[in-house]
Amino acid sequence: MRPLPLFLLAGALLLAAVPAARAQRPLEVHPYAGYRVGGSIGVEVDEDTPGDLELDNGAHYGVMAGLRVADGLQLQISWNHQESRVDFDPRGAGETLELFDVGIDYFHVGVDYALEVDRLLPFLSLGLGTTHIDPQGVDRDGTWRFSTVFGGGVRYYLSDGFALRAQVRLHSTFMDSRSELFCDAQGGCYRTMDGGTLIQTEFSGGVVLAF
Repeated sequence: MRPLPLFLLAGALLLAAVPAARAQRPLEVHPYAGYRVGGSIGVEVDEDTPGDLELDNGAHYGVMAGLRVADGLQLQISWNHQESRVDFDPRGAGETLELFDVGIDYFHVGVDYALEVDRLLPFLSLGLGTTHIDPQGVDRDGTWRFSTVFGGGVRYYLSDGFALRAQVRLHSTFMDSRSELFCDAQGGCYRTMDGGTLIQTEFSGGVVLAF
């Protein structure tokens, strides 16, 4: 066999061994679930007892949607929810008090930037939005606060329309100074002392559906 046909045959075999490029679809939906590490807020009770409101660790779940606007860049909206419990830990002395259950919802819009390596996409994400903290079983409405989210992870595409996703995200909720958060069943009212930030870290995974 002549060298040219051998060269063409080798080139054809090499191209056949290279996986086909993934077709990028414009819309992705990502349901997910995971585990979130609590957080605390510095407060005082009736202006004379300082302490911290502490959130229990626990499971969370949510969904996000992303719209591709450029190679590797998505605009995203997201929501996730956690059921937790609030305890009051007085500073200096006294026992920790179990207060009430609380629902925490995050609503964010942001961007996701990914570096495509074949079917594996490492990514970073950043979002702005609001947090809704909703105490259960107490005579007090929920409170809304400005929040941000920053995270990173990987997406691995098993096909053009389906991927697995794992991520770590950091939520930061910013509290107003001297703002009343809620009152317990015994009439004690908890107010933020000097503003501060509620920080929660979450670990989650799920699937990505591309359309």
